Formats: sequence, C-alpha cells, structure tokens
Amino acid sequence: MPTTVPAEVTPTSLAGGPSTEIFEWAHRFFSTHTQHMADKAIISHQEATALQADWIAHRENPDALYFSPLVVDVAGVLRGQTPPILNPTENPLRGRNSSTDFQ
Repeated sequence: MPTTVPAEVTPTSLAGGPSTEIFEWAHRFFSTHTQHMADKAIISHQEATALQADWIAHRENPDALYFSPLVVDVAGVLRGQTPPILNPTENPLRGRNSSTDFQ
C-alpha cells in the first residue's frame, strides 16, 4: 500500500457582496436547488419559500456579504511516483490562479 509524503492543504473560501460573482453563484444555486430539496422532501415547501424570500431580501441589501462553502485544495505526491508536471512552463493551468501556479 503506498504511503504519502506530506501534502500541502489549503482551505479556500470566497466572499463578496451582491455585485460579485460569488454572490451570483449563490443566487443561482439557491434559486435552483431550494426547489429540488423541497420536491425531494429534504425541506418542506414552506421552508423553501421562506428560504427564497430571505435570500432575495439579502440579495437586495447592498451591505450583505456572502461567504462560500469551504473548499480544500490538496497537493501531494505518492512516494515513488514522479510528479506529472516538472516544468512550470508545461503547466496548462499556470496563470489561472495562484493555487495552480508553480513558483
């Protein structure tokens, strides 16, 4: 069974107000999934309606701030295996964001 070497673990969360992309992502998520959750009886239709009304009220508040769910980026290599990208210029993701840039 392979053992792993220490890995770099980076928690990532985005935050922003009503005019930001992350707030728009949350709006699209809640607008779509709230109804699906009610249809599957995960929440009641009454709760779905209340959640939607509450979200819309926050979306219309210019001082509102949304924090995204936490995502964890993990980078590591199994012992005895060669990393797939050794040369930073060969990384197709380079430049998209700092977590994928090799320094």
